[in-house]
Amino acid sequence: MRRHGWHRSASVVPACALALALGAAATARASAPGISQLTLPDVQVGGLATLTLTARDPDDAVNGMSVDFGDGEDYEADIACRRERTGGQPRTGPLAPGTPYNVQVPYDFAGAGIHLVTVEVTSGACHGTPETVRRTVLVTVLPKILPPGILPPLARGSAVAIATGGCPDADLRPAAGRLGRVGTATICLMNAQRAAARLPAVRSDRRLRGAAITHSLDMVRRDYLAHEAPRGPRLSTRVLRAHYATRRQRWTLGENIAAATGRLSTPRRTVAAWMRSPGHRANVLNGRFRDVGVGPVVGVPGRGARGATYTVDFGRRG
Repeated sequence: MRRHGWHRSASVVPACALALALGAAATARASAPGISQLTLPDVQVGGLATLTLTARDPDDAVNGMSVDFGDGEDYEADIACRRERTGGQPRTGPLAPGTPYNVQVPYDFAGAGIHLVTVEVTSGACHGTPETVRRTVLVTVLPKILPPGILPPLARGSAVAIATGGCPDADLRPAAGRLGRVGTATICLMNAQRAAARLPAVRSDRRLRGAAITHSLDMVRRDYLAHEAPRGPRLSTRVLRAHYATRRQRWTLGENIAAATGRLSTPRRTVAAWMRSPGHRANVLNGRFRDVGVGPVVGVPGRGARGATYTVDFGRRG
């Protein structure tokens, strides 16, 4: 088992999502997450295959998962966390210890052949000592030239079927000179999800944006992907240093992180990935949040400049 959220040599990165009381003490772990279901059907090139997973950790929240589809350079990794000035770890809901973690990840394979798909599931990665388990599954991706009827029909849907609300630049790949547009598109897409759930829009905040950009740059420069940098600081310290709030105020903070390459690095794909994950979705659709800062930068920890890293910081004061 790996004990840290990111290693340079790793091909996949675990995801995490957790709600904590600020300054809560870490406790000893008695268990690790267990995977009770992992399926991925065979598919033709360009078709949509959906990986289905169920996992659970009886002593902690399952924070998320990552998948390496073994299909060229395209990959994505997502992390989410939430901290509050007051309150504690949820007793119910998707972020509570012992809650089953159910997720479906659609993917359209670009290359034919037998792919070794690696899945990692992580719990407790936003506090204490994270625990990670890894499983692999083989999937056969057949060429497009095969006649119809050899494979069962695919379920209808899209790997990126999310409400867009007509957001410009939703499919723009991040690059120098485009990052402002990428950030604006990301906020637009998240607000489209909130509008569909009848929640108020979040507003762009320059202090949260500064904190988000600083963290994205630090992750790429120092080669890690996590809410807490090696030897700190943690999420709350980073955002408070940006003067978004003071320690005497009541506040709630949330953070989603993503790193991706190729076609998976666009705002649309990034927000779609968050909406599939219970913890990330909970942050996007948290009705208490009023402010947001998006900090996309060019580069991916451990993979150089062939992609982008996103940090999104959510907040509410008072």
